[in-house]
Amino acid sequence: MRVTSFTIAHSLTVIPLSMAIMWLAGCSSPSKPVASHYGNTVQIAPSNPLRRGATEDICEIFRDNPNWFVDANHSYRRWGTPVAVQLAFVYQESRFVANASPKTSFTVFSNKNSSALGYAQALNGTWDDYVKATGNYQAHRSNMRDALDFIGWYNNNANRKLGLAGDQARELYLAYHEGLKGYSLATYDSKDWLKTVADQVEVRAIKYDKQLRGCSSEIVAMIKQ
Repeated sequence: MRVTSFTIAHSLTVIPLSMAIMWLAGCSSPSKPVASHYGNTVQIAPSNPLRRGATEDICEIFRDNPNWFVDANHSYRRWGTPVAVQLAFVYQESRFVANASPKTSFTVFSNKNSSALGYAQALNGTWDDYVKATGNYQAHRSNMRDALDFIGWYNNNANRKLGLAGDQARELYLAYHEGLKGYSLATYDSKDWLKTVADQVEVRAIKYDKQLRGCSSEIVAMIKQ
């Protein structure tokens, strides 16, 4: 098994901003849609659309939706998955489309019968497990705060059960796609396309982290205005 990882620059992206982030999180109360059967009904939470090309730069993503910065840091503090890794997952799973689903996907590997939905493409059963485990019964898959918290929760399980660290983006994505049991059985080994995708997630996480180190203070200042 090839385990790759990268070092998240906590000193720039999270820790020196911790007090500011805590203040921002307390002031931020993003509205949530009413959920039905743990978010199985598509109801999109209000958010600003991303400008064309913004998904290539995490700074642009947060400039368009600064509350997502608060949401991602909240998930990081709770579960341990760095902000850049969370956003790399969202990019890969939904391209930041709130109501994305395999039925609307044009990718050749998309399973049109899958129950995956929302920013994190969470399956019905896994989402229900998350809701029950966290007690967040108002959570919705088309709400970014809930989707990022779900990603953090899932990766925390991968850490506890598989020993994967929060910054091992490639391995975490393989476990995210194949399930914890599937990862432990290395079901991804015969899926070259999936390993390529996991490599791409890692590359994007590294890029996002480098970008974020240059703009995190700016985003905090935006939110405090």
